[in-house]
Amino acid sequence: EPRARVVRELRRVNRALLVLGECNQALVRSEAEPALLEDVCRILVDHGGYRMAWVGYAETEPEKVVRPVAKAGDDDGYLDGARIGWGDDERGHGPSGEAIRSGRTQVNRDFRSNPSMAPWRAEALRRGFESSVAIPFRGEGAPAGVLCVYAAEPDAFDVAELRLLEELALDLAFGIATLRSREAHRRAEAMVARLAYFDTLTGLPNHTQLLERLERALGAARAAGGGLALL
Repeated sequence: EPRARVVRELRRVNRALLVLGECNQALVRSEAEPALLEDVCRILVDHGGYRMAWVGYAETEPEKVVRPVAKAGDDDGYLDGARIGWGDDERGHGPSGEAIRSGRTQVNRDFRSNPSMAPWRAEALRRGFESSVAIPFRGEGAPAGVLCVYAAEPDAFDVAELRLLEELALDLAFGIATLRSREAHRRAEAMVARLAYFDTLTGLPNHTQLLERLERALGAARAAGGGLALL
């Protein structure tokens, strides 16, 4: 039994290491936030062997809900009906809501016996979810959010595996912030370029653009004139 336990723990850590490596590659390659989130969820399911994974952002308006923004695995409509929140009510005291409010990882070791899972128990068990973990993330330039992973067996997440998944959540927050910063930089550059060539009130070409067009026209005319003189 001790040997079997060690083997199980090593298998869990190895799959978490594999997931972390694949996700870090996705972070390097990604050019857009939605694609990055979908890639991370897909890797958790395909390479980690988890039953489902999703990412949610905490919203305050019109109410405190956790809005799913990416998912992969055997969802089958689960998130559509889950109505997960992070307020002080029944649906805000599940792992996701507690993780966002407290800023600490929340482990649901067993859907069958955990009282806080009552609002979701029947639908979760119907889809083969036996345990889950909700890992919060928040970084400078990134929204408050949560990474949720579901397993097909109870008590599926040990300490070493959780540490690696928490590292993944930190990397994800950094990736989101980086992509948003790049997008903001691109928008700023586009705005500066437009301000340089168009009047902000009328939207018509401004003095700078007209001068450049005139210079190009004069250059073309001089080139054409020079060519005629040689004939």
